[in-house]
Amino acid sequence: MPSQALLSFDEFRAQAKRFKPVPKYNVATESKDPRPWWDLDLDAFHANLKEITRIVTSCTKGATGLDRELDHVMKTATTLEQVERTSAVKVALIGAQGAGKSLLINALFDCTGLSLTGAKGFACTSAIQDEIDRKQKKTAEDFFDTIFGSREEFLNAWSSNPVNTSESKSLCQLKCKEAMQTHDMNSQGIAMFSRNTPQELLEDNKPFLSNVEDQVCLWPIVDCVTIRLNHPLLHQGLEIIDLPGSGDINMSRARHADAIKDTVDMEIVLGDTVRIGTDEMVISTARAGVINHGVSKVKVVATKIDVISDDQLAQCVGAVYDEINLLMQKADEDAATAEDEDDATKQMQINRCKLYLGRFKKSHMIKERAALISEKLGTTLSQDGPVDILHTSTSDYMTWIKTDKISFERQPALSPEDIGVPTIRRFLFNLPASQNLRDHVIHINTTVPAFVEKMKRVVTQSDRDAGFRTIADALDDLRGRYLGDLMKALNRIYAVESKTSIDKIEKDSNAYKEASRARIRNRWPTLKHAAFTRLLKSRGTVPVGTSKAKGLKKNVNWDLELAIIMKPGFLKWYATQTAFLKKLKEALLPWLDTLYHDRVALMNESAANLITVEKAKLKLAPLQHRMKSKVIAMMDEMMAEEKRLLHRATMEDERENNIVSAVTDEIYDDVFAATPELRTTFKKERLDAHFLSPEAHFVDRFITLFKNQLEEKMTGLIEKHLGRLNAMLEEFSKLMRDHAPVDYAISPTGERVREELEKDIGYIEDKAETLRGLLPKTPKDEDDASTNTDDYLEDSGDQVKDLNYFLDKVSKSKRKPDHATRGPAKRIKHEDV
Repeated sequence: MPSQALLSFDEFRAQAKRFKPVPKYNVATESKDPRPWWDLDLDAFHANLKEITRIVTSCTKGATGLDRELDHVMKTATTLEQVERTSAVKVALIGAQGAGKSLLINALFDCTGLSLTGAKGFACTSAIQDEIDRKQKKTAEDFFDTIFGSREEFLNAWSSNPVNTSESKSLCQLKCKEAMQTHDMNSQGIAMFSRNTPQELLEDNKPFLSNVEDQVCLWPIVDCVTIRLNHPLLHQGLEIIDLPGSGDINMSRARHADAIKDTVDMEIVLGDTVRIGTDEMVISTARAGVINHGVSKVKVVATKIDVISDDQLAQCVGAVYDEINLLMQKADEDAATAEDEDDATKQMQINRCKLYLGRFKKSHMIKERAALISEKLGTTLSQDGPVDILHTSTSDYMTWIKTDKISFERQPALSPEDIGVPTIRRFLFNLPASQNLRDHVIHINTTVPAFVEKMKRVVTQSDRDAGFRTIADALDDLRGRYLGDLMKALNRIYAVESKTSIDKIEKDSNAYKEASRARIRNRWPTLKHAAFTRLLKSRGTVPVGTSKAKGLKKNVNWDLELAIIMKPGFLKWYATQTAFLKKLKEALLPWLDTLYHDRVALMNESAANLITVEKAKLKLAPLQHRMKSKVIAMMDEMMAEEKRLLHRATMEDERENNIVSAVTDEIYDDVFAATPELRTTFKKERLDAHFLSPEAHFVDRFITLFKNQLEEKMTGLIEKHLGRLNAMLEEFSKLMRDHAPVDYAISPTGERVREELEKDIGYIEDKAETLRGLLPKTPKDEDDASTNTDDYLEDSGDQVKDLNYFLDKVSKSKRKPDHATRGPAKRIKHEDV
């Protein structure tokens, strides 16, 4: 890569090192952005854990089938090095066909053939900007061609009789099963392949990704293709998802891609540099990502930044380009002189200088264009905050990593850092860094000490009594009452609050009905027959530029028009619901504190001996924050789901699977298929009746569907997360019961092993302390800070404080004036003059 300062021929000639080959780019030497996670010495971490395992397992001296306690300790020791990891961070690559998603994946993992590209003109997906009926037709064709083996076989099996019959369904099922049998699939319908290289694996995967001649290809009915490989980036806990191209003509794949977008943690939106600044698909996809995930969870990548023609370079003007052109002209003159003098060495140096000048010119234009794109596209996408815009050249990057030595003549114009791939990889490395550190901290501070406690218990005979089982039984009773009450209270309170907020929509339903009536009767019927029919056929949506019919030259979207009418009501609903969920979140935390403190009080009142009680309390302590983290996760997911439902109702995220279309699709289909076909008036009247019928008005159906989806989602989330909380507390009870005595006889070998273990406990505790010393110094996370619950723990006799009690407390605290923020009253001394 040329330096930033432009060199003259004499300066360039003086730096002979520029003529030499350079080594290929070494990914292993890439720096990483500072994070506490990278400061953790993982080698020392695992070495200490291995040492603990070695010491413990050596005590058995090969003995097997020991008593149950020793077997449990030995089994735990062998798994001590395995850190329980949080779920992988999911990153989706999104872009149109040919945007460079697959090439970027290959570059990120430093290999070719890992992901199928469309370099030969046959991409794994096909995308257009087309109307709904074309997408539906293509989806059906892809499916039937696949299960029947070919278009000809399908047409031969096709009948003019109604297809929605038992016979036709059975035929399709048999054909689908027959197509799947071509591959060696397991009972879950999964075909697995293991190969030595990505290129070999890709040959096996191609039929599941794209059409391959003379093979049965199942890509239209494949849910996903998962590739696992050994790479440092994946060791961090990442899952990279290459989604079908934006606007994929196969509707089922497009809707599946929409569903996946909702589940990922990060979206990387790719677009070709040549048109990314005005690419509506890139802009709308990025905006939808920001709406769904937040501005920090979306990156936009301009690809193929190195694609610049000689004609484009020749048109560049300005101070730097003029200087380069003068130097190039001077180099040509010097080359002519060198030729006359028959100075071959000087000719070679001048040619290399001209090559250098051409690269400098190209790199300068690339950087100049990139800066302009970042500025203008960044302004377009900056509604919710600045979106990061990156620039990549995967072809140049692959040149840097292919061979051990790269001659001067073959070196790309851009350095590996300027190519952008290392920047993206550095970002991906750091995505799961915080959660990785948290997992290891928990392992050091909780898992290892718990193992030491197990060792102490197994060598201490006096600790074996019935106290732990008694405590566990009492805890189960308490858990059942508390969580049962919480489940009922949450569903009841949410239902009440939800009705209150939905009422804000229904209160203005007459106004929405009047506005929709005016739109449907005064605007939609004015279209001529062709335009009106085209809209029905396309389910109310005709993108700009896809029709020349009068009234359809601009973007027309009937569903969006209806959503805009209803939007104010849903914004009121969302504001009310957001305020309620925040209050509920504040109330749940002290409620959990009461559950925790009641569990501690139950232990204190237990008839078990002091050692048993203190150990049970010690083991309970970590659960206080874990309980809160699960409830916080529930509330965060409820808030995120309500936001998604808002966007689906208002169509703000521009997804096809929105709530409006769930009501209107069947209406458009029915009116379009209605007869007589040529009577537009008849169809318009039928459309009017479907939308505006007093018995089943669109506004009423829309609100009802929204309510049903809201109730289903929220009930499911409450049940799911409280189930997880219950499972965690149930597991704690099980651990308590594991402390109970068991019926077995301690053999002489068991006695000897216990004696050896007891001798090693001090050494293992030192190792545990060494592990704690490995933790990097980092500020304590705010989420880990204890919530001050003194106000919620005042004595109230035997009365159990339910969730409403804490909601009232939160509401009262909101209404109190914040005296703490006021300064002290100032006394002003008045003196007579």
